Amino acid sequence: MRLSIFLLIVTLFTSGCELDEKRIELAEEFQLKLGKDYKFLDYEIKLEDIDDSRCPLGVDCIWEGEVKLTFEIDFNDADSTFILCTQDKLEYNFLTYTLKLRDVVPYPTSKKEIDRDDYRVSICIETNIPN
Repeated sequence: MRLSIFLLIVTLFTSGCELDEKRIELAEEFQLKLGKDYKFLDYEIKLEDIDDSRCPLGVDCIWEGEVKLTFEIDFNDADSTFILCTQDKLEYNFLTYTLKLRDVVPYPTSKKEIDRDDYRVSICIETNIPN
């Protein structure tokens, strides 16, 4: 009886909790949020920072701008920080994998500043071993 009550209490407390750990699957596009930890196999990936200087929609700019994204990846008990950029650095190779930047949303507009928590960064991780 005590075990049943204990299990009921544990179920009630944990049923409303969202798991922070998200899993990234090989060769599938996945959206990351700023500051969250994600698992890929035995590795942890985190989007640490976003620097968005893209020209907002509805504005005439001399330069289209870019987004610089700072990532941290923990593999083999070592941390590595790297930057991807929408202008010239769309991929990062680690071990036998390539992390590819696909998209950064939302796109800036002149009417509203983007809250950092609203950003979503689409990536895909593929194997870089030749067939």
